[in-house]
Amino acid sequence: MGMRFFILMMLMTLCSWPLSGWCEEQTLPAHGEIIQQLQESPEEPPYLLKVGVSGYLRGEGSNNFTYSLAGSGYTPDSGAGRLAYRIIPYLEWNPTAYLAITLQGQGYGFTLGSPRESQYSLYQTYLELSPLPAKWISLKLGRQEFVYGSAFILGGNSFYNGLTFDAARLRITPLAELTLDLLGGSYAAPQSRYFRDSLVGAYLTYPLREGSGIEAYYLRDQGPQLTHSGEQLESVGIRGTARFGPASLEIEPVYQSGRLADSTGRVEKIDAWGGHLDVTMDAEIKGVRNTFSCGYAYGSGSRDAADGRSTRREFSNTTNNSSLIGDMGLFHDLSGVTTNDGIHASGLQIATAGWGIDLLKNLNFTATGRSYRAAYTQAGMSRNLGVESDFILTWNMGDGTALILAYDHFFTGGFFREATGSTSDMEYGYAMLQFNLFTGMKKPASPAKGNP
Repeated sequence: MGMRFFILMMLMTLCSWPLSGWCEEQTLPAHGEIIQQLQESPEEPPYLLKVGVSGYLRGEGSNNFTYSLAGSGYTPDSGAGRLAYRIIPYLEWNPTAYLAITLQGQGYGFTLGSPRESQYSLYQTYLELSPLPAKWISLKLGRQEFVYGSAFILGGNSFYNGLTFDAARLRITPLAELTLDLLGGSYAAPQSRYFRDSLVGAYLTYPLREGSGIEAYYLRDQGPQLTHSGEQLESVGIRGTARFGPASLEIEPVYQSGRLADSTGRVEKIDAWGGHLDVTMDAEIKGVRNTFSCGYAYGSGSRDAADGRSTRREFSNTTNNSSLIGDMGLFHDLSGVTTNDGIHASGLQIATAGWGIDLLKNLNFTATGRSYRAAYTQAGMSRNLGVESDFILTWNMGDGTALILAYDHFFTGGFFREATGSTSDMEYGYAMLQFNLFTGMKKPASPAKGNP
């Protein structure tokens, strides 16, 4: 079933791409776009010099669920409350049209609760070179994030402590519509302290129009999740987006190969696949904008993985920053989930349905439900993992700040009940202030054409 699903997604990606060029252009912004913009700078910096601080303060509480820097999990009959923080002071300097320099530090951790943990690091430090007159080529050199597509495979892990690389990225734009990124480097601290933890790859982007296009990529990952020398994970994927009037479609199949050591240390070949399909529809009802969404995500697994022998057939997207996995953070990627007692469910299958409404111009509410099922579990165990319901209220307060209130409830399925002997559900709630505050010196206005 898994391979048939992968092949079907590949065909749908290729077939939907040319049709999207005939679609009516969609003008309504997608939900969450305002929050994402708080962390991003425009491609053409209007400032000569900018100094600021971004990040979040998040008060959170949980029931039968815990999260720490080491990971999260189902912990029946327990509860916790604390303050999580991520503070990123930064400086951006754009002295010329062909040189930009960025410096960022980071403080991340938890306080006012248990456990108390903290990390301090140099988060991003890079320079961007665009030698004139060759505007079709640029080089980004130094510690940096790699964020592509919908961050299904590679993202910035922005809800937690981020993800950066000591790396170089060469961007080539031979045509106005075509961009090729060649990237490579090593994982940066605190995610990794070993230079051998590396990532190299290529990412091709070809947009057709607003909201429609096709992307293709190859990534070779030798990251900290691989524990034996010589292991590597290779991912080849295609991402297609299309807009059909008020509806939008995103589809992304990925195949993985490479080398991985089994439980005995014997190296074997990786053979895994996964992906996702998402449909979003915007509708104006009595003058109020509503958004309806549904989707399906699939990660392959195996009985060998569930029994603890080999994970070579498990799809792994550990560097994702995708809401497809869920808002709570119980599941980190599509490879599966392991209880605190070491019982493993291999391969995730996630069906999603959601609704959002703009209560006011700057106030949005969303309700999302996700059903989780494992591809494989140990013999005789349920494959039903449970259902997560997420309710999120987002208030964009302006001037680079937003307030997010959320409540998540996970109705545990047969797998967790059989593995732990508990029938308790998991709960997680938070109030998060997200901010990007800065001051700076704007670039002088260019003289009007024809004027001295």
